[in-house]
Amino acid sequence: MSFLSKLFGNAVEKAANEVLKGVTNNNKPSNSQTQPQTQTYTQPQAAPEKVPVGPSGDSWGPVMPAEENQYNFNGTYVQYFEGIFNSEFPSYSISKTQDAKATVFTFSGVSGTALVVELLPENSGRFRLRKECEANGIPYLRFYYNHDGWWNTRSYVIRRTRAAIK
Repeated sequence: MSFLSKLFGNAVEKAANEVLKGVTNNNKPSNSQTQPQTQTYTQPQAAPEKVPVGPSGDSWGPVMPAEENQYNFNGTYVQYFEGIFNSEFPSYSISKTQDAKATVFTFSGVSGTALVVELLPENSGRFRLRKECEANGIPYLRFYYNHDGWWNTRSYVIRRTRAAIK
């Protein structure tokens, strides 16, 4: 730290030492027993709310996100995905096929099939289409429409779809 004191005087060196001391003290492990983690979020003029902290993302977790998702959408999950695909990927011709267990969207571009997206229930054992796509070098995505805590937010669906299109 003597370099800092030569440049800026002793006050800067003392302040830097205090900051390092605080960081060191805050990083010491505690001896308390491990308990479920919660974090308190407060809003102006509202009582603190305990929200569980744990692994979560923009499209999954124990609390429904405020962003549009398949569960707060005013329509079916098929209409939700179809609307996103048509509005966000207008340069592709998108066809839809349905059977009792799945809905399949096929994105076609100038060079052929660009992507196949399958909407399935979480307990589906269907893998035939995924294997066919893989064998033919066609990108494949699957979204589960009934997985507890998985919201399929609009940004998540768009991001995954964009990343998968060849």
